[in-house]
Amino acid sequence: MSIALTILGISVLIILHELGHYLAARLTGMRVLKFSLGFGPKLFEKKIGETHWQVAAVLLGGYVQVHGMGPQDPSMPADDERSYRNKPLWQRALVIAAGPVANWLLAAVFIFALAISVGYSQFDESLPMLGEIVAGEPAAAAGLQENDRVLAVGGETVTDWPTLVTQIQRHPGKLVVLDIERGSERLSIEVTPRDEDGVGKFGVYPPSVTIKPGLGASLQAGFMGAWTLTAQQASLLWDWARGTRKGRLAGLPEIVSTVAERTEKGISHLFDALAALSVTLFLLNLLPIPALDGSRLLFLAIEGVRRKPVDEKIEGVVHTVGFLLLLALILFVSIRWFFV
Repeated sequence: MSIALTILGISVLIILHELGHYLAARLTGMRVLKFSLGFGPKLFEKKIGETHWQVAAVLLGGYVQVHGMGPQDPSMPADDERSYRNKPLWQRALVIAAGPVANWLLAAVFIFALAISVGYSQFDESLPMLGEIVAGEPAAAAGLQENDRVLAVGGETVTDWPTLVTQIQRHPGKLVVLDIERGSERLSIEVTPRDEDGVGKFGVYPPSVTIKPGLGASLQAGFMGAWTLTAQQASLLWDWARGTRKGRLAGLPEIVSTVAERTEKGISHLFDALAALSVTLFLLNLLPIPALDGSRLLFLAIEGVRRKPVDEKIEGVVHTVGFLLLLALILFVSIRWFFV
């Protein structure tokens, strides 16, 4: 069940991306020829207005066909004013950018839904209480436990979380005694904070509390959460590109497996994972990689600078080759996952 929900969720991310392109194309008066739910052989089709809506065999994703965006349809006049090619540059850029923007907005919707339904966790730093103890870190090795209240560090009284952190930071790599309160007991526990660039760290988070905001605060949480996710994911991608963060590309089976595992913990975990995935799609699609939206935006930027469009055949070859290479990469990392 969790795998089915995950596949459905990922399909929604891709379909909403294409819906963004579709709505922007309609808004700017372009002729949308087809909107497909899925890929491969057609299972069902209905024409509504001038658009063919179809359901295809492989229900993972979809695509939208805008007149003039791909190879010229011989049944359509080349000088059609509703063709993508014949629209102003800013309108074409709007249509291309609308897909990634739809993914970003969807991430905000997921976070909003989480906030207004189950609330969100927020660190409580008002007291020197211990929250999650990170496995393998000094605090765990010393035997500290969640909900322990720290009374003093090295004989210095602490009254809140920031003071506790400051005291720990002053003892990098040096043994220090923590006086704690655990239930009705008072204990003294020795800890040697890890030395991280001259700063002591002991691997503990502050306790968290669940906040259930109202409608306005939930909307704010949705947008702020999406911005925070964007900054985090962009930082991860940048570190990975520079080689400063270890990791490897994940194929679709691995992504589905990972998200499905989180989904088993509850629907809120699925929403959380889909929000992160949606932001990742937003960022990746804006990269100037051939066949992705970022590449098409780059060609439009070049057109804006040159005051004339790049040759259609050249751009077509770039996108086609890029698509084939991207497809090969996706297949490679997906197949590799089954054997590694």
